Amino acid sequence: MADVQIAIKLKPPQGVDGWLMDAGGGYKSQQNYPEIRVDTGKKAQITFTIMNDQGQDVKFAANPMLAAVMNKKAFDKPVVSTDGHSFTVRDTNPDVEKIPYVLMFQDNVPKLDPIVDNGGGNKAWFAYSSNQWVEIGVGLLIALVVGMLVQKRFRLLG
Repeated sequence: MADVQIAIKLKPPQGVDGWLMDAGGGYKSQQNYPEIRVDTGKKAQITFTIMNDQGQDVKFAANPMLAAVMNKKAFDKPVVSTDGHSFTVRDTNPDVEKIPYVLMFQDNVPKLDPIVDNGGGNKAWFAYSSNQWVEIGVGLLIALVVGMLVQKRFRLLG
């Protein structure tokens, strides 16, 4: 199955305005950045492009994307264009969750931290990791023990 192609346009900060981001529905400010959605089980090629205004020459840093989940292989290594104005990264979508990351730029330009949503929220029961199953089991065990103690206390009182 072919990767979903996602194109994101970015307008650099000017004056008091921060970054503006367009994921196909017009430019939005930081309070309203659109989520970049990759449906569960799908993979995507995401291209970020800086749309410089006249007189601007903002470029991505050599390592344009920092994410805590890079170690989980949610994203392949980003490939920056030769002019530095765009980069493409492949979202391999191994985890069903919202993935925080930061886009980095050259020359002390402020970073940008939108969100990629890998289809979180409706995880099938069998899709939980072993650590999550342990947490669920411990929670159920604690609830059972508390229930038994409450029942025993009421028997002693009654």
